[in-house]
Amino acid sequence: MWSSCHKDIRLALAAARESGVALPSASVADSMLSTAAELGYGHRDIAALYQVLEQMAAAPVGAPGPGRPAMKDVA
Repeated sequence: MWSSCHKDIRLALAAARESGVALPSASVADSMLSTAAELGYGHRDIAALYQVLEQMAAAPVGAPGPGRPAMKDVA
């Protein structure tokens, strides 16, 4: 579903390479979209990236961490 977005990012990266310009955010987006496709989320809308980030982090979203309480503790 986001294949046109991914295509546009790759076109921008190719143009940037030809011009000698760095596009670090576009590189991260390209990596995320590639990972999403590999994980089978390519047919989903852009909101599925939240689930991709969760899988990449190997921790459930909302899991407690340094300075972050468990979701059940948040009022």
